[in-house]
Amino acid sequence: MNSTSNRDGKECELNNPCEVDSTGTVVHRGRGYATQTAAIAGCIGSGNVVDLKRQGCTLPKP
Repeated sequence: MNSTSNRDGKECELNNPCEVDSTGTVVHRGRGYATQTAAIAGCIGSGNVVDLKRQGCTLPKP
């Protein structure tokens, strides 16, 4: 899991993530965010290269 939180209430900078939608930017001081990264492992091929065409890779394709 990759995670971060907005520590200082600052807007959209390192260690201070924000949320952006059609109405603009919202900052929630103290809110934590996390993203599961386990699916990346299925896309790592020979030589530790990311291969989105690799069998078992479930990451979204561009």
